Amino acid sequence: MKIQKNKDNNINEESKNALRNFRQNQINSNIRLHKKFLILIIFLNIGLIFFIFFYKSKISLIKKISNIHSSDINSQDVQLSTKKSSLYNKMVNIAAVGLNGAFRFSFLFENSEEFQKIKKIIYIYKAEQTRDHSIFDEMQTFFIYQGITDSDFYSAFIEKISFFESIMIIIQTEDGHKFGIYHKGIIKPNNKHNFDSDCKDVFLFTFDNDKIYKFKGKKISMHFNKDTFLSLGDNELIVYNEYFINGGYIDFPLKSFDFSTVNSNILTGENGKFKIRNIEVYCLLG
Repeated sequence: MKIQKNKDNNINEESKNALRNFRQNQINSNIRLHKKFLILIIFLNIGLIFFIFFYKSKISLIKKISNIHSSDINSQDVQLSTKKSSLYNKMVNIAAVGLNGAFRFSFLFENSEEFQKIKKIIYIYKAEQTRDHSIFDEMQTFFIYQGITDSDFYSAFIEKISFFESIMIIIQTEDGHKFGIYHKGIIKPNNKHNFDSDCKDVFLFTFDNDKIYKFKGKKISMHFNKDTFLSLGDNELIVYNEYFINGGYIDFPLKSFDFSTVNSNILTGENGKFKIRNIEVYCLLG
């Protein structure tokens, strides 16, 4: 029979107490370390929470400032775009340079698209006459008279347009109506600087549609003289000398032009005298 040996038989009571104390001290030490670690973790978490709130507030402030600056930039971009568009719209572009090559600004056309629309009306008419539909790209347009800058006196007007052919006269009334006169023949004043045109290739048009109203009379289609400045047919439409002051006169429908499909005065709105805001003249060559 085997006798079980007691391992603690060789350890006295004092050693056992010392061993128990040592183990207890280790446990207590571990507990204290864990408590310190937990306290440290708690302080770190509290610090992180404060950092997160601070970080979020700073990010929110930065986003707010960024949005304000972005809004300002977008607003400035819109303003610049508007100004740029306005400049482009007011310049009739290369198709309306002056004869000296310098750019001129139109005070009558709102934008280049409007200019191209009116230009196309003239070119379609010329293409039908010549049976050449490629002329639109080949035509050259020159801005030869601007009432606001070149004076509303007949002498300045006739000097600017003399010896040009295929001219387009645009008239704007004080209340905003805009219409045009196309005259194909050469302007050849006599020695008194007057001109009576027997050219039949004359028509009227408005900015509201793409229709033309052809001359159908048998006599003089257009007059230029220092008294009436400009008149059509039998004085059916007149622009007076110094037209910014004296304006013009219209008796609609003009008997010398085909307005058979029109029921109202599409040129100036009302019959009789009308005030003029501006007149511009272009020469369409090709």
